[in-house]
Amino acid sequence: MEQNTNQQAPEQQQPKTEQKFDPNQVSKTSWIHGGIALAGAIGVFLPWVKVSFFGISNTASGINAWQGIFTLIVLLGIAAVVILGGTLKLPENNKEQLMKYGAYIPLAFSAWVLVDILTSKLVQPGIGLWITLLSSIALVLIANKIIKLK
Repeated sequence: MEQNTNQQAPEQQQPKTEQKFDPNQVSKTSWIHGGIALAGAIGVFLPWVKVSFFGISNTASGINAWQGIFTLIVLLGIAAVVILGGTLKLPENNKEQLMKYGAYIPLAFSAWVLVDILTSKLVQPGIGLWITLLSSIALVLIANKIIKLK
């Protein structure tokens, strides 16, 4: 019988260390970018619509509409990817694509609601819609490198 003298030593396995979130490792620009996304998400909870009829007015936040819910989800996702970027183990290319194209979703939904409101009588846009819309515009401008954060 022949013995196999070509045995390989078992590979030493290094324990997998998970990268933990360290707020001190997040760049200032990532905090600003994530803060803009979070401001837009907060805007979803504020009044998007104000309806006035015979002296009685009522407001509704973006969370009361499906467009607001999708906007909230996307904005929170953008904030998470920007702030937690290193711990999520996303390839840089995927992160950039998500940031670039994902920002158009809240922009489209909040612009859609704004156009719908402006074409309706007795209805006015609320502060939350403006915050969400302006935050979404800023995210698109940042993602397309029109505005450069330092």
